[in-house]
Amino acid sequence: MLDVLFLLIAGHFLCDFAIQSEAMAIEKSPQSTSALQKAIPWYWWLTAHAFIHAGTVLLITNNLFCALLELVSHWTIDYGKALGKYSILTDQLLHILIKITIVVYLFLI
Repeated sequence: MLDVLFLLIAGHFLCDFAIQSEAMAIEKSPQSTSALQKAIPWYWWLTAHAFIHAGTVLLITNNLFCALLELVSHWTIDYGKALGKYSILTDQLLHILIKITIVVYLFLI
């Protein structure tokens, strides 16, 4: 199961840092005031970002429940960070806690 946890965390960092575009990083925030917000509102950007993460979880775990947990939790955690409720460190720790929760769930089923 440690291999699955490793893949989930690696996939998370890949999606959150390596492949996330600058536009998505900015536009997924309800605080964004850029011109792009008129064409594509922040919640579409945030939802697309969360779906990318959920798809990665589905590819790694082959479990739709885990992917849906990732979708909802990632959207919620990033929304809170975008509103300034906590730091990027807290944001990343919460995401990793979700990955640990997924692995525990997979171990128990």
